[in-house]
Amino acid sequence: TPTQPDRDPTMTFTSGGHEIQVWLSSCKSGVCSRATASTSWDYSDAENLDLDVVNEWNSNYYTQAYTYEGSYYLDSTMPIRGGFTQATLKAWIADYLDDVSAFEDELPGE
Repeated sequence: TPTQPDRDPTMTFTSGGHEIQVWLSSCKSGVCSRATASTSWDYSDAENLDLDVVNEWNSNYYTQAYTYEGSYYLDSTMPIRGGFTQATLKAWIADYLDDVSAFEDELPGE
């Protein structure tokens, strides 16, 4: 998504059937402080979301799970202020995608 004056830059990619959104934040003069990856699972047809799944996940993993408006989300943030290497970025995304698959396995069956 092209940069807009009132919004942080974002991009979306697909991996393993998951749509991953990545956005940069705390950007000033073309320099950003963080990159955040996020994906979600829509459970809007479910009566209630299982917060025990989220709480258990958050007690054991560095990625952050939460619920919002009938969906489960999984986020990961990488500090990028001061620079980063291509290898670090690839490792962060690979670890995040591993967590996405593991978190999906923990979600209730639909």
